[in-house]
Amino acid sequence: MVCVPIEGTTYVLAATAPLEEFTEAAKFMQESAAQFALKTRNIVIGILAGTLVLIGFTVAFYGYKLTGRIKSLTQVADRISVGDLEAKVTGIGSKDEIGELALAIKRMQESIRLAIKRMKERG
Repeated sequence: MVCVPIEGTTYVLAATAPLEEFTEAAKFMQESAAQFALKTRNIVIGILAGTLVLIGFTVAFYGYKLTGRIKSLTQVADRISVGDLEAKVTGIGSKDEIGELALAIKRMQESIRLAIKRMKERG
């Protein structure tokens, strides 16, 4: 309720309005903000889920690729260990630790060939 005196008289002008008239706009803004927050939360959750799926696929792809190269070198080392000195060593061109391992296996293979050749020449 609002009361305003009327100048030059003893009267007071009073006005009333329902409370909802003043709070309706605030409630509308509150509901809009809640809907916006819900949409934003859903978008963030979607982005997070998509990122996790992408990271999972990336890790799985590179993990599979890495373990495949290690398995290949393990098979070559096993073949060399049973006397197959003609086994092909793959992955030598790579610049990472797997490439270094492939070079080491290749050097070992050549050293074994040379040692056998020397033993045959002596024997």
